Amino acid sequence: MICRNALLWRLGLALAATSGVLVLGGCLAAAPVFAAGATATSAGVSFLQRGKLASYEMVLFEDAIEATRQAGEIHKLRLRRERIEDGWVRLIFRDEQGQDISVRIERRTAVVTGITIDVGRMGRTGMGALLHRQILNELGEMEAYLETWTRDDPRNGGAGTGIQ
Repeated sequence: MICRNALLWRLGLALAATSGVLVLGGCLAAAPVFAAGATATSAGVSFLQRGKLASYEMVLFEDAIEATRQAGEIHKLRLRRERIEDGWVRLIFRDEQGQDISVRIERRTAVVTGITIDVGRMGRTGMGALLHRQILNELGEMEAYLETWTRDDPRNGGAGTGIQ
């Protein structure tokens, strides 16, 4: 009887320890999403995950590129690299602390452009969110949003936002 109780006791401890790890693991996995929600709300986007933020805007591809360049200049970010391919562009900016901020602009359709900002898995997301908000502001200032699209404030998250 004692051996059986000891076995049950050990099994209970193992289950409790495993549950703790699973719950803790779940909390760690949910923490970036929760933190992202708080950051994203203030930045006017819906999702930020693993240092990436993605939105889809009803603007022309070329306008999104121009708005991104202007946003980088406004924030005094140094443009380190610009890669132009058919249907997409990547601009890599660097701040004074040495953090790279990669912006990928992708033509999704003739009227929809995807904007993905990546600060790296361990990068600080605040600069990426701030740059994204400035890009949306620049698009609004340029009156780049297509006439068929009504939008009170260009910082409300675009035609669609999501986890990359």
